[in-house]
Amino acid sequence: MIELYDTSALILAARDSAAAAHLADAVAGDDVAVSEPILIEYLNGARNVAEYDRFADGLRATHVMDTAAADWARALAVHRALAASGAGHQRSVRLVDLVIAAAAERHALPIVHYDEDYDRIARITGQPTRWIVPRGSV
Repeated sequence: MIELYDTSALILAARDSAAAAHLADAVAGDDVAVSEPILIEYLNGARNVAEYDRFADGLRATHVMDTAAADWARALAVHRALAASGAGHQRSVRLVDLVIAAAAERHALPIVHYDEDYDRIARITGQPTRWIVPRGSV
């Protein structure tokens, strides 16, 4: 089953053996998707152009999901719902995570992550998410 792997999961897989094994199994099964915001977020960590190109080639070998205008509208609606759930709650998640979650929701893909923002978002949207390794284990 294809799942969208957030930047947090990809970064953790580079430094944690359990997360790396999980990601390797998913890659072997052709079950990894990323979205355009994840591409740019992950590539932002490259230390030089050679590393950038190597990272880009690896990410483009996965399923790359587009981000549409509807995803921005959905992100804004979820942002408002967070604000309505309590004073300042909309500030509890990174804005890019709202867009990533909206794209995953539109593509009907679960999100694999190591970032509590997705738990907060899922409480509003009901979309499936899971931690790449148990929360707090790393």
